Amino acid sequence: MNEKEIFEMTKHIDDQYILEASPSPRKNIKLKKRIITFGIAAAITASLSVGAFAAYKAFNKESVATYYDSSAVEKIEQKGYVSEEVANNKHFDLNLDSVMKDNNCIMAVVSVKGLDETAENYIAQSTQMCCNLVYSDNNEKVNGFAAMFGWQPYEKGKAYPMRLCVPVNTVMGVVDLSRPIRLDFIRDENNTVAVDKDFFKDLSLELKDIKQAKSDKFYSADGKMLDVSEFTIVTNGDWDENAELTADKTIIHYKDGTSEALDQKVNAITNNLTPENKSVTIIDLKTLIDPENIDYMEYLGVKYTRK
Repeated sequence: MNEKEIFEMTKHIDDQYILEASPSPRKNIKLKKRIITFGIAAAITASLSVGAFAAYKAFNKESVATYYDSSAVEKIEQKGYVSEEVANNKHFDLNLDSVMKDNNCIMAVVSVKGLDETAENYIAQSTQMCCNLVYSDNNEKVNGFAAMFGWQPYEKGKAYPMRLCVPVNTVMGVVDLSRPIRLDFIRDENNTVAVDKDFFKDLSLELKDIKQAKSDKFYSADGKMLDVSEFTIVTNGDWDENAELTADKTIIHYKDGTSEALDQKVNAITNNLTPENKSVTIIDLKTLIDPENIDYMEYLGVKYTRK
């Protein structure tokens, strides 16, 4: 595969855990499991200088609430997991509404607005956007990938909230989240909307000065590990691909004696292959939790405690 690399990010997503966050009762969004294709293009050296546009913008609660519950939206604002970063060209306006990182990934919400009919048709067709990753401190290409996609029907004329995930450890490489990263947007080779060669010219989004979320590690008796942050629960590569991944089998037991299953608090459960061909499961939460308040975890019927 000379000019493209395929990473099957959504292979193990259980559609019933991709939920729509809205004031109305939750309903399942039926998604087809898709292969997200990332074209490999020449590095874009002329990136948009977002500083010229980075005036203060109000926190976009409506956009963030697409992927987080109301308590999480308030915490995201209070904790400063917000951004003033923007990017645009003549076809798109992008606003980085929320962004946070832990030991395993960056998770963000990006509002995408098409500025002309072609851009709107492009977004509507696949509700995903592809990019190359570059360390913006020296323009070095990152050996990793970012997935940015939306889980709701696209409405023309409106800014469209998309979910951005940059995992640390995948078969494509390891990403250093301590360095500033730039997303250089490129054509999705699976999108059949006709666009010219300059369609994504100068469309770049900076990921920098991102606050680190709190996290803690929990271990089973046989040494398996869960890395639990405020917004994800991640395995250490020992996941059994034959196991039934359901959020009600992930239970948090708190220090105050209460417990909760995560069946109503999960955006998605995804599985990534690492360069060592091990699998890492990421449970992407739609709420924020405090790892310091956790006594122990249950995952697929196994108890995990601190060392």
